[in-house]
Amino acid sequence: MVLFSTACFAWLRYQTRRNVFLAAAASCASLVPYTIAILSGPEEILFAALDTRKGERSPEVVEVRKAIVQWGNVNIFRAVFPLVGGLVALAAEMP
Repeated sequence: MVLFSTACFAWLRYQTRRNVFLAAAASCASLVPYTIAILSGPEEILFAALDTRKGERSPEVVEVRKAIVQWGNVNIFRAVFPLVGGLVALAAEMP
């Protein structure tokens, strides 16, 4: 969905030559590096807890719960990037 939104805003930028659509596309696309950089910590703990077949030490229950809470809190903020992109594009078209 984010890739589609980014592509649509980039296409609008190409068609209209208005940089506001480039800003909207950049806002949507910035979700990807944010996800990689911020969510990698909690996901490491959660994937380690899931994969007990390798015989490695499984994270403690407290660590897993903290990782779930952290992942949930950070994941809510991910919705802001496409929202801002959409609002920027919408504001550009409002009279």
